[in-house]
Amino acid sequence: MKRERKWLQRTAAVALATALLGSGLPVQAPTATAQGKEAQKTYIITAEGREEFEELTEEYDSVTDGQSEEVLEEAETFTAELTGQEAKELRQDDRVDLIEEDICVQGSGKKTPQKKAGQSDRKETEEPEWNMDIVNLADSREKKPEKQTAEKKAQGKKIRVALVDSGIDDSEDIDVKERKNFVPGQEGISPVYEDCTGHGTAVAGIIAAKDNQTGITGVNPDVELYSARVLDENNQARVSQIIAAIDWAVEKKVDILNLSLGTAKDSEALHRAIRRAAWHDILVIAAAGNGKTVEYLAAYEETVAVGSVGTDGRVSENSARGSSLELVAPGEQILSTGMLGGLMTCGGTSLAAPHVTGVASLLWQQDREADAGLIRMVLDAGAKKYGGQEAYGYGLVDYGYARSIYDACKKAYKENGKTEPEELWEETETGVNREEPEIERYQDVDYVEGRWGGSTHQGFAVKKGSGITGDNLKVLKLGAVANDNYVKHMVDHPEWHGYFITDHGEPINYVTCYIYFTRLAQAFSKGASKAPRPSYMTDIEYNGIKKYIDERGLYNPNHGNKTVKWSAILGKHKVNNKNKMLLVYGMALHVATDTFAHSSYDLNGKHTIHYKNDKSKKDKDADNIYFLPNREKCAREIADKVLGHIYKGESGTISDFRLNSYNTGKDKVKCFKLKRIARYIKAIDSKYYSKNKAYFDKMDVSSLK
Repeated sequence: MKRERKWLQRTAAVALATALLGSGLPVQAPTATAQGKEAQKTYIITAEGREEFEELTEEYDSVTDGQSEEVLEEAETFTAELTGQEAKELRQDDRVDLIEEDICVQGSGKKTPQKKAGQSDRKETEEPEWNMDIVNLADSREKKPEKQTAEKKAQGKKIRVALVDSGIDDSEDIDVKERKNFVPGQEGISPVYEDCTGHGTAVAGIIAAKDNQTGITGVNPDVELYSARVLDENNQARVSQIIAAIDWAVEKKVDILNLSLGTAKDSEALHRAIRRAAWHDILVIAAAGNGKTVEYLAAYEETVAVGSVGTDGRVSENSARGSSLELVAPGEQILSTGMLGGLMTCGGTSLAAPHVTGVASLLWQQDREADAGLIRMVLDAGAKKYGGQEAYGYGLVDYGYARSIYDACKKAYKENGKTEPEELWEETETGVNREEPEIERYQDVDYVEGRWGGSTHQGFAVKKGSGITGDNLKVLKLGAVANDNYVKHMVDHPEWHGYFITDHGEPINYVTCYIYFTRLAQAFSKGASKAPRPSYMTDIEYNGIKKYIDERGLYNPNHGNKTVKWSAILGKHKVNNKNKMLLVYGMALHVATDTFAHSSYDLNGKHTIHYKNDKSKKDKDADNIYFLPNREKCAREIADKVLGHIYKGESGTISDFRLNSYNTGKDKVKCFKLKRIARYIKAIDSKYYSKNKAYFDKMDVSSLK
């Protein structure tokens, strides 16, 4: 088997075709030429050293933006717009270590076929899902926590797992220790709806969903999860972003890196990033891909390549095969955490990889002195040998057996270093004897399309034709990010971003704006593009919304004052009244959740937007709702209310801002206030305000005086 570790110092990039479930989108063509002139393309340039980097960035304008810039700079790397001739000449420059095109690509993964619409709601009291059962997690679920000895406490930390993916939707069911958004222009997107495809959230659910009677339970809910979002709402990412994300994970000193991404083309730039991770003793686990042969990144010798099996225990028809394949795991009819608090059915090797990641974390957390090589060796030696190497690798990952042979493997590892599983199986004195087991089959697994059911935390797989489908949620999220993509900046357009004031000091009632967007959504559902103006809505508020949305699409003041058509915003989704309605509901969702980012104050009376430039409050900016964490719960609750309105086909109300999650306490680390909330509620409905005066007065920032 392929296994070697080397240290290379710098990065660059080529095309990466991200293997995401359910997208079915083609690779985007490079930039076209115009009027006979050679078009410029984006290239990643890696300098020979710091001095050369400084010189090159002086000569060439860097177009690296967003969160990728500072990470790539550490590796003397930047991106620039060049013609083919300029790139050719630059390759001959002695100051340049590597230069490659930074091509934009799209996902091309697998969507789980739905056999029939006959399954009722999933019960929380059911036995573990088939995929959790077949990887033999019983021991991990039944085992009581060990007593924390001084030695255990000294070992200290939880296993850190990083996902480089499409983000992870914020929910009560998955804890994310830290997240970073590498999608340019979307650094401030709310984590409530940041995962526009559902892919990253599903992967995270398999690994770490809590055992809390809500949804599924992941393989190891006790990991410390780090999320690097590289894929935007169109499943597109620049390779430079992915490399920056891997380097960020290295900086965070993670133990395991999960990559449900793949490309048919080898890339030295990408391989360098993987080698850096491996050199830092990070166990890299990657999806093998859904094509005929194992894709890169999985094909690199430093990674564990994971294929897929179905409910019959046999390798999936579209699971990649080849000598690089190392393990297989469940990858069909997988029930996992869905978007905005629901459940979804998904599949592909993208969902097989996190099973291996979870099992690896379980093994590692019981021996924090182990290195990545030992954990990998135990995974391989403990696999169920179901079939031939080309299709199954060493076999199906098996936590129970791997745990039982751990000590024997550790002994062999200390004596001989990395030992191939075949050698351990052949030597009877090692205690790692392995026979081919009978294939386990699960006959009655028949999930249907993932849907959201319409009341708080009621996401489940339900009968076709009811609820909100996964595709509906994807359209909703396209609307939620449209505010940031097309009508940017909260100061310039506060009506679109939950901000309480204009740049000229005029008040903006964010509650009114939220309600109007939901009414506008209802109008679009009926083929109209305007909604009646509420009597309490000011001219500034009304015109601030109406000016930028009509029957054609969204007026984009940031790029040539052009109208972006609905077809461009919807992408692969059909342009019809329902989808336009969902888009506008998504805009309402954005306004509602952004209110808790942009109009909130801490209990010292300091507006949270000022934290961006306060070095003592690093990463505690307005959009980081994990600072003052009660904002997170409130944003999540109001998002759930928006889903309820969509499900019932109704508009939002002022009562949506009366939140059970709001903490009225005095904890300055957790609690917050909203600017002018009492005044704005009273302006809309004075009777409702009178009945709820104590609540909204307490929530209002004026209560601090």
